[in-house]
Amino acid sequence: MSEVYTCRYPNNLKAGTQKIEAETAELAAKIFEEQNPSSELEVETVNFMKGRKRFPTRKARQALLSAEEMRISAEEMRIALLEELLLAVQSASGNLKSMSYSDLRKVIQNLWEFPSVRDDLSSEEHAIRERLYMEASFDESLHVWFQNQLACGQFIETFGEPRQSSNNT
Repeated sequence: MSEVYTCRYPNNLKAGTQKIEAETAELAAKIFEEQNPSSELEVETVNFMKGRKRFPTRKARQALLSAEEMRISAEEMRIALLEELLLAVQSASGNLKSMSYSDLRKVIQNLWEFPSVRDDLSSEEHAIRERLYMEASFDESLHVWFQNQLACGQFIETFGEPRQSSNNT
């Protein structure tokens, strides 16, 4: 059953209003947008019985889609880099100090960050970062380095706040 909706661009009062007959408020908004092209991001519909609603325009939906595509692309790139890092760790065969400084730094950063971010990761990124975490956790040379840094109170600020010894007097 069709109803009459008053439609307008809420941020552009000069565009005016138009009564549209449609089955739903969303359909009325789409019809209004087609009949009144604009660069606005929202269409507002008003119906006496159904109240006031706002809907994104085609431009807003496209912006959301491109932002989502960029997020997915960034995640795919991050996963590819993590996979390369995992291969480098596995090829080091338990001797991480033979890795490049840049790769070793990324491994240490993952060790530092993973426990606090693991619940926020996609399942694919979680699996790779967990594997990296486990591989690095069993590296003796890395453990010795961490112990030396903590004993000296000189943990690199990039990986978090420097830790204070509890034995300070």
